[in-house]
Amino acid sequence: MENIEGERTTPTYVANTDEGFLVGITARKQAVRNPENTFFGIRAILGTKYDKEILDRLAMPYKITPGAGTSISIQDGGGQIHTLESVCSHVISRMKETAENTLGEKVESAVVGIPPSYDDAQKEALSKSMTASGLKVAALVSEPIAAAMAYGFGREPVNKNLLVYDLGGRCFDLSLLKVSGSTIEVTEHIHTDEVGGHHFDKLFVDYLADDFQQKENIDLRQNIAAIQKLVNAAEVSKCELSTSNVNEINLPFIAGDASGPKHLVNKVSRTKLESITLPLINKSIDMMKALLEKKSLSTRDIDELLLVGGQAKMPRVSEELEAFFGKPVFKTPSISPDEVVALGLLLCGAEASQQKVEALVYDNTPFDIGIETRGGVMSVLVPRNTSLPCNVTAFLTTTTDNQTDIDIRLFQGNSSISSKNLQLAKMALQALPRSLKGEPKIEISIDINKDGLISIIAKDYFAPPEQEPIKIGVQNMGNLSPDQITELQKPQQPPTTSVIGNEFYEELYTLERALHGYRKILNDDDRADFLKAVEDLRLEAEKGSPEATSAKIETIRVDLAKKVVETTRENNKKRFK
Repeated sequence: MENIEGERTTPTYVANTDEGFLVGITARKQAVRNPENTFFGIRAILGTKYDKEILDRLAMPYKITPGAGTSISIQDGGGQIHTLESVCSHVISRMKETAENTLGEKVESAVVGIPPSYDDAQKEALSKSMTASGLKVAALVSEPIAAAMAYGFGREPVNKNLLVYDLGGRCFDLSLLKVSGSTIEVTEHIHTDEVGGHHFDKLFVDYLADDFQQKENIDLRQNIAAIQKLVNAAEVSKCELSTSNVNEINLPFIAGDASGPKHLVNKVSRTKLESITLPLINKSIDMMKALLEKKSLSTRDIDELLLVGGQAKMPRVSEELEAFFGKPVFKTPSISPDEVVALGLLLCGAEASQQKVEALVYDNTPFDIGIETRGGVMSVLVPRNTSLPCNVTAFLTTTTDNQTDIDIRLFQGNSSISSKNLQLAKMALQALPRSLKGEPKIEISIDINKDGLISIIAKDYFAPPEQEPIKIGVQNMGNLSPDQITELQKPQQPPTTSVIGNEFYEELYTLERALHGYRKILNDDDRADFLKAVEDLRLEAEKGSPEATSAKIETIRVDLAKKVVETTRENNKKRFK
């Protein structure tokens, strides 16, 4: 569908002006001369946590301030505060208006594409923006999956590995997809904000400005009106050079000095543009190498390479990818890379409205999800990249005798140490019958729906049927900063044996029970010494000390066995004297 400017795509720019809010291309064209009131790049920080150091590195021209709680807000040049959700709602409202004008009827719901890395807080923030725009969320669909569907995958009984190369306006995403018949799932995803169409534009604008400064001794970057004209012209020229070998940029009266007005005229070749921006393309290929190495794959293991995003239409991008993979990228003449996700969402919309669709779509979990066990260890229940929806069940037990309460903490992240991950929820199961530790059986059930929303149920397995289980919904996985999201996705080194978790504590427990069993053989002082050694080892483990190892448990066990044999012999000698 075409927007009011006659374009099939709409830049996600919003500008607050004296005439009201501008959205899309009109907002982008005045961004340089109205920087404090023009907002873009919102999707990357939507639903994330305010972190001044991280946000300062983004170097946005508008002012970012703390919002309610840990959220982020924007303060425009006039001092007015805008939530990120309200800014997004302007773009969504424009899309709603475009659809209604095209269809001639009211639109009440929509299928929305999201990056694979979006957590629950980001999904919730996006849903709020949809609600503010008068739309219901029919489904949230991972963008690489939508692209694969649009390119025709998931409709035939074939098994393939796909690599989705998404080079958008302000970021770059790589997603590894597995197609098994009619099922499509994301198995790996990496992201960077350091490569995108915006970065290509900046390198091109800097080249043009440097060339003009060398010729005329005038730096256009010091003149807001002049640099806005140059930015707009560079964007047009960059697009033109995707289909032609040479393009002329002609900007009369762009500057002036004592000698009179100055004009910018520069004939730029495609080859020149490619040489300027090649480092960015090479950086994207380095990321592909890292992804393949991480998954122990070679280029031969990738069956098809799919292009997504407007910047991916640049011919040099395809050339470099084909040289790296030794095969052509997958192309369909009727589908443009910057429209392919929208087309895939259309197919998902058909599924949401119960119309026939031939592919079954599965999103995936971006992080490990698990519960905290003894020693601060996260026991993973839902591994990273698990296809959604999913349901898992696990069992817990008590760690001390006569324990009547159990605290259950749910975490997300890829570290084995729960404190290094993000806590999603906390619940308590109380009034358990008193018993020896290890005897109670607590059933934990985690359910994640297709949109990634989590619910957790806990119940005493031996409780009577009429006793209601505890159930909570994780409506918000917590506001994460962009860097925190990246950090949580990193695989972590496994912990030392001191904090491996249940097996270690089970050995301690067995040793402790054995000491209680030897109370008629060992005297109180000897038993107290061994019990103290066991307790000291437990404390070391809970502190994460590398000294707490299974080898130390074995040492205590051997010493105990020797002491039992020695004491038994002495007792027998006394009995038969």
